[in-house]
Amino acid sequence: MAEKEIKIAIKETFEQEKEKLLTQAKKEEDDILSEAKREAQLIKNSYIKELEEKMQREKQRTLSESSLQAKREILIEKEKVFNEIVDAVTAKLEDIRKDEDEYYNILKSLIIETEESLPDVKFKIRIPTGDVQLCEKILADLKFTAEIETGLTSVGGLIMSDLEEMYICDNTFEARLQRILPQLRQKFSPLV
Repeated sequence: MAEKEIKIAIKETFEQEKEKLLTQAKKEEDDILSEAKREAQLIKNSYIKELEEKMQREKQRTLSESSLQAKREILIEKEKVFNEIVDAVTAKLEDIRKDEDEYYNILKSLIIETEESLPDVKFKIRIPTGDVQLCEKILADLKFTAEIETGLTSVGGLIMSDLEEMYICDNTFEARLQRILPQLRQKFSPLV
């Protein structure tokens, strides 16, 4: 019986050792799996964070581009409206010449203003061909002497200079409008 007992004891010891080894192997397997899951989760979180950051940057870029495009379109529309206003003003300036009394007063003011800005010399006036009689009448009323040249292409106004054209003052409606356009643009910009 001793042999049988020894075999049973060996078998029991073997089963205990086997159970211990299996338990230890199972624990190591669980630890390895747990570590692998933790590392996989870290990699996954890092990847997700990287994708979220990339998506955020892309979203910012898209928003910035959209904002810039909207601003460009607004500026283009503002410029169109401003140009329409300038065209309408130019058309109104053309209509001023139709009212002879109003145009007489304007042209007279322009001659006085221009004459005051030039040195005390003989001068000449360039005007549109249709304004000759009106200009002669104004010069006679003001008791000014000036050489009159015609052929100026303008909706109204005049260009006045000394005879040698060293001093030139462009007081055409177009020139005056061009001089105030930057100020008009500044005033117009916040309105639209």
